[in-house]
Amino acid sequence: MSRETRTSPPEGAHRFRLRAFLPHQLNVLAARTSEGFSAIYSTGYGLSVPEWRILATLGEESAIRAKDIEGTRHMHKTVVSRAVAGLEERGLVASTTNAADKRERFLALTEAGRALYDEIVPLGLAYEDRFLAGLDAEERAALERIMAKLMIRPEDGDPRI
Repeated sequence: MSRETRTSPPEGAHRFRLRAFLPHQLNVLAARTSEGFSAIYSTGYGLSVPEWRILATLGEESAIRAKDIEGTRHMHKTVVSRAVAGLEERGLVASTTNAADKRERFLALTEAGRALYDEIVPLGLAYEDRFLAGLDAEERAALERIMAKLMIRPEDGDPRI
């Protein structure tokens, strides 16, 4: 029995094009933006992607639990744990035990961690400006609105989706 090979979908079938598929496009875009900026903080400052994300999170928050980082940044707990350990070894992050639950630790930037954060953030903002340079102010505002809508998932219970 011979096997029929198809180079195009059958009549009436929906054409799928990976290049036009939103999850694929977002993945490619995320990889491009992340790789470009990570070259700055990894080469210049020796930070891994998870370490930078934790440093940035702690730069925005005061003291936060590791499990809160896991949830808000969508990072696996072992990745967070390893990154926190590396940041602690470098003296960039300090932890204190939660008095109410001795199993939990609150994380915060040290003075050195805050200084590093304050040095990298302007580089990140400049990178973002260069990346978005092809968009005018109206397009940037539209992109921000669209991204905000897309970041809300239906399972979060938002009635707009």
